[in-house]
Amino acid sequence: MALAEEMKQLKQVTNDEGVLTIYLNTDFANQNQHRGEWKIRLKNGSKRLVEYAEKSEDKEQVKQLKRLLDEVETYIQDKQAEMQRSLVIIASADASLWSATCFKFQ
Repeated sequence: MALAEEMKQLKQVTNDEGVLTIYLNTDFANQNQHRGEWKIRLKNGSKRLVEYAEKSEDKEQVKQLKRLLDEVETYIQDKQAEMQRSLVIIASADASLWSATCFKFQ
């Protein structure tokens, strides 16, 4: 599917549980990425999201977020060699939405 068409469809999505959006700059040519700093940023960002969700005291939301973050981590591990310069993931915990796109630009 063309990127413009996918973006048009994503704009129309609504989800009561929320949507997780992740952008990763994975460009190894970038000086700041030589030691996989994007992996550290992803891990720290995921940890902060879980901490934020835990403050809401909605145990089901925390459970869904952790499951979704595990799915994202598995996807990233599987696709790591293909990620080129950047990766965008848009997903929902109820699996009604999953979009992952690798780009050759930042």
